[in-house]
Amino acid sequence: MIDAGYDGGAPSSWAPLTTAVALAGTVMAAGLLAYILGLVAVWLGRGRTAAVAGPAPAPVGVREASAAVAWTGPLALAVLLAAMYGATAAAFELLRALPITAAGGAGH
Repeated sequence: MIDAGYDGGAPSSWAPLTTAVALAGTVMAAGLLAYILGLVAVWLGRGRTAAVAGPAPAPVGVREASAAVAWTGPLALAVLLAAMYGATAAAFELLRALPITAAGGAGH
């Protein structure tokens, strides 16, 4: 067992707080996974629906839509992943700086 209790200076709410952070991180990771799977499905052409039969009314005063690729979604994903990587790296550096002692019976 590893005790990261700040040499006894951690508040009593430390354990519930870290549990809540872990649960929130799990929910965020699940949401990110769903977003990535949806993005991959769009890239692979899944989710396309069949065209409705019959002519659609033409909108008045609207130009023809261009075939430009939507790049903001993948760019937002890249920024999000970079931010998550940076936050994780910073958290691990913080953890390395903590005074951690081993608790329990390790009779070597």
